[in-house]
Amino acid sequence: MPLLVQLSSSGEYDLIVLVGSWWTIPLKKIADEFPNQRFALIDSTTSVTRSNEVDLLFREQECAALVGIIVAGMAYELGGDTICVVAGMDIPLLWNYHIGYLFGAKYFEIKTGKPVKFLWQYTGTFKNTQVDYNTGM
Repeated sequence: MPLLVQLSSSGEYDLIVLVGSWWTIPLKKIADEFPNQRFALIDSTTSVTRSNEVDLLFREQECAALVGIIVAGMAYELGGDTICVVAGMDIPLLWNYHIGYLFGAKYFEIKTGKPVKFLWQYTGTFKNTQVDYNTGM
């Protein structure tokens, strides 16, 4: 929260964009202290109506469904039938994406008659870039 207070009090920014639910509580605590600072919170909401805050929520599953269709088609174009995702943390936002992605793959199967194998692995972190792709860890 100290960073958010520092940025908000500087007066340098027309808009501070915060991405993810980790910013919900800090924004809820300080938005009223800085009424002239505008904030955008993406993929979460403080559930408070303020003139200096906009909360932007997306339907991740809809975008993911399109990706699932495209990736399933790409797998077949490349001579395969398996699609996979290595995702970060096991959280509701990614569950929505997971479900949409699987829906897209199944939609591809129904429309083309081509079966698609689907693999999904959560790594448990957004920070570890050294994932063992055999285990997902």
